[in-house]
Amino acid sequence: MIPVFNQDGHLPLGRYSTSPDQARAVLVDDPQFASSATRPGLWENLETYLAEFLYLEEKYAHLLPGPLLDRIWLGGSFVSTKLDPRNVDVTLIINKEAKDVLKGRQGAGLFTRSRASVLSKYGVSPLYLNYKPVVSVFKLDELEDDERTYLAARGAWDDWWQRRRQSGLQQEPTLESCVPRRGYLEVVLSD
Repeated sequence: MIPVFNQDGHLPLGRYSTSPDQARAVLVDDPQFASSATRPGLWENLETYLAEFLYLEEKYAHLLPGPLLDRIWLGGSFVSTKLDPRNVDVTLIINKEAKDVLKGRQGAGLFTRSRASVLSKYGVSPLYLNYKPVVSVFKLDELEDDERTYLAARGAWDDWWQRRRQSGLQQEPTLESCVPRRGYLEVVLSD
């Protein structure tokens, strides 16, 4: 369940797991956004962009070890009470093993598109996290390099989405902006 926005216009601190329908209900269809000029179109563009991954997943299902993309993290101004955000900030959690199976196959160029080109076409600012299952996260000295890389990246993005710029200014991160101050959504795409 998604909590209500705080008085500062952000979700309470934490990561909130939800469905795509519930995320849309809160971020687009809620009456507080009825006059938004950007939210409905940005959501539709996000769905169109994600459909490209789901198409690859369906097309190559017989080859893949599991879902290619089963969840995303939504953050930034789209997950706030800002009436007209400029884009959707999203971390796509990609199954690395499935992604590796797709290398060189038709449609796999999806993974090499620049962030700027996706932002320009869809209004979606994608960041990628290559998911790697890690059995024991506390025995770091026993982990493979790609397992450590995954854990570090996952922690970094979790930390990042809970930060907020000082006074909403466009600026480089500062020590003051490192403190967790807001929540974000984990949208689960598969059953």
